Amino acid sequence: LSNSIVAASIIEWKKNPTMVALGASETLALAAMDCSASEVERLVIDAPQDEIYLHADPVLIRLALRNLLANALKYSPPGTPVQVSIAPDEARFGVVFRCTNQVADARLLLGDLFSRGKRGLDNSYDGYGLGLFMVNETARIHHGELSYWQGSPREVTFELLLPL
Repeated sequence: LSNSIVAASIIEWKKNPTMVALGASETLALAAMDCSASEVERLVIDAPQDEIYLHADPVLIRLALRNLLANALKYSPPGTPVQVSIAPDEARFGVVFRCTNQVADARLLLGDLFSRGKRGLDNSYDGYGLGLFMVNETARIHHGELSYWQGSPREVTFELLLPL
């Protein structure tokens, strides 16, 4: 699915998402397959041995995960690994997807990264600035949250929390 098509449809999804039992690891694996074949080998995925199930819209979650992965691959230096993990979060009764990567330019993390139309530094990257906006909206629709932090000036971690 195109981000533009989904962005146009997300208002309707807010009203009536299709909520089903969904395997977190399985959905992440599908999202990884949606990434560029030449870049997938950079993904280092750490998923639990036993599947974690959540109640969510499968299209929105897969697209949100694909956008997290694609952003990490796009904005990190070529050839560097992107660490992705799935873990239960018992304190918040949810599942956490974490995506950690190096950043080619720390200035890319300035401003409201989750706003509609936010793009890479000086618009030097392809896209419409919808990726993280859609991940954030997907989190909201599912009563979850999207956040990020810098582990160092050249490393960023995005965290998508979704309730079980």
